[in-house]
Amino acid sequence: MLARVHLAALSALAVLLAGATGCCPDVFAKHYRREARRSGVTLPMALACPDGCKGATVIWGGSILKTENTDEGTEITVLEAPLDRCYRPERLLASRGRFIAGTNGFLDPAVYKPGRRVTVAGRIVGLETRPLGKTQYAYPLVDIHQIHIWPRVVYVPAYYPPYPPGWGWYGPYWGDMNAPGNDFFLDSEAVGNGGFFPSDQAGERRERGE
Repeated sequence: MLARVHLAALSALAVLLAGATGCCPDVFAKHYRREARRSGVTLPMALACPDGCKGATVIWGGSILKTENTDEGTEITVLEAPLDRCYRPERLLASRGRFIAGTNGFLDPAVYKPGRRVTVAGRIVGLETRPLGKTQYAYPLVDIHQIHIWPRVVYVPAYYPPYPPGWGWYGPYWGDMNAPGNDFFLDSEAVGNGGFFPSDQAGERRERGE
């Protein structure tokens, strides 16, 4: 009986590990991924040499700061962050600046709202200086070809019946922020403090630098 319990525990652990190390989804077309790798242009490079980087294909991402609809389309101001191998933004504290991603289509600010993580594939069309508080800030401009908004990773309490002494219990699992009743998500910058923020306070905490 104990052997069967141990086997069940190991099987469940294997499933969790498989999910954590699964293949990345193809969120961007292959030719955009290939062209972005070939250009290798980063945000600091676009700031340092805007003319030389103009027209380069990039895949950049980060956290949305603002989404604004204009007569010409939609602009999303993004706090850039390094991307993981699946192109998902991760460490905001390692941000190298801001950029503006634009399209002549309509993107709903209720969907692309502050605090959501987003990745765009597009071409650099220039550099534009705009007011930021009481200073002027240079934003690389990216013409959006493809855009992906990432679901929030959530902490969902799910405890199973205890196993024999020494095995404890299966802890919480991870799910999608869009699932009904999910109130918390994992913020990678807060891992040192437990990592869990109430979903409606996360953006405010980031703005305050907590």
